[in-house]
Amino acid sequence: MPNLKKKKQKEMSRKKRYTWRELAPLKSKERKEMPLNCFLDPKNLKYPICYKHTKKPSCLGLHAASRRASLQKNHTIHKRAESLLKKHNCVKVSKKLSQRREQSLQRRSLLRR
Repeated sequence: MPNLKKKKQKEMSRKKRYTWRELAPLKSKERKEMPLNCFLDPKNLKYPICYKHTKKPSCLGLHAASRRASLQKNHTIHKRAESLLKKHNCVKVSKKLSQRREQSLQRRSLLRR
């Protein structure tokens, strides 16, 4: 019976992780309704950085815009996205994962002692 409790607790504790594609304003109608400060290229309504529902900048949007700009070799927008990432204290995903791994390894080593 204890195994069932653990499984239920894991299922309850899991949160759905949204991708930027689900949270970004994709349709032109949605983009026109958003304020211009939600885009890194406001003339063309490209590189959105805000959620479509809250219209507030997000780290997910900044990371996506930075990656997309670098892939398309748009250096000015890439630099702007990187500066906003620093301004909003957004940590890169790889750094977050490495910090979590280090913490879990430290916990394991403490448990073994």
